Amino acid sequence: MLNLTSGGLSGGYRKYLQAMVPLLRADRRVDLLSVFIPPNAQRAKPGAEAFTWPEGDGRTGFRHLRRRLLEMAPDVVFIPTARWLDCGASPVVVMVRNMEPLLVPLEGNSLAAKAKNLARALSARRACRRATRIIAVSEHVKDFLTGPWQIPAARVGVVPHGAEAKLRPEEMVRPASLELASGEFIFTAGSIRPARGLRDIVEAAARIKKRGLPHHIVLAGAPDPDSEAYAAEMRRLAARLGTADRICWAGQLQPGEMAWCLANCAAFVMTSRAEACPNTVLEALSYGCLSVSTDQPPMPEFFGESAYYYRARDGEALAGRLVEALNAPLAERQAKRDAAATRARCYDWKTTAERTLEELEMAASSEKGR
Repeated sequence: MLNLTSGGLSGGYRKYLQAMVPLLRADRRVDLLSVFIPPNAQRAKPGAEAFTWPEGDGRTGFRHLRRRLLEMAPDVVFIPTARWLDCGASPVVVMVRNMEPLLVPLEGNSLAAKAKNLARALSARRACRRATRIIAVSEHVKDFLTGPWQIPAARVGVVPHGAEAKLRPEEMVRPASLELASGEFIFTAGSIRPARGLRDIVEAAARIKKRGLPHHIVLAGAPDPDSEAYAAEMRRLAARLGTADRICWAGQLQPGEMAWCLANCAAFVMTSRAEACPNTVLEALSYGCLSVSTDQPPMPEFFGESAYYYRARDGEALAGRLVEALNAPLAERQAKRDAAATRARCYDWKTTAERTLEELEMAASSEKGR
């Protein structure tokens, strides 16, 4: 498993490794699993002994890493980051798990972020064209690969991620940043950047206030250096709309804090413009949240009938759906929550690991048959 990233490992990526690596190692079909992580991610605990490559190896085309892989001669190389590396005779399987660079690389971003997204899109396309097989983390991703990119469908397998297990109540912690959010609250979470579509929920906050809903809006997540200006713009928008006192910017939450918010929110909102297999959606399903989401793929693929939907970029429509959801009869709201919890059981890490191994086996056997 070759974790080629531009630097370190994000929190979501570490969760993926920590869930998947032990399951892959334990499978009877796996004789040896070697996990490579970036040099500056040495503190990560991927669930197995981790190898790395020298600092600066990328500037030489990963010459040291390639030599190491050629010596090892693995049956298959799995690159979960949609990047390409020539691994000699070993077949390569890549995974596409980030749709932002492919769908909305420019919208609202800084020049630096635009350049990074365009480079990521080119890298992903190159990897998909050269890989033996591709793992798409949703049908939505597969549709993009086989549609606009014209990748043969026979080379693409769909393997969604697993949903995180619910924490026990004693493991949950109310975030200290929620001091201003008294009473019931509406919750949304994710990194703060233009592709997240936060304008929808900020505009909806003003509209639900006018309609008499007393709920605060709790927005969890933090901007990266490239999206600080966007975060500041959203705060200014809230101030202009007169809802700064109704919006709580909770910052980056720890797992126990995230669990508390999901377990206690009146409703969960998904406003993102581009997702592949959104972890926050899977978490909301696990906690049986009453959810309102954009109707953009792949959200309906995961939420199914358990959510209320609105058209993206329409704060008025989001407000209307929130009012409808929160004022719905108790039986209807409970039915939506029950449907969410039921759908969450369709996404477990054991199934993800098994289906991933099936894709790796297909790649290995296809190379042997040549």
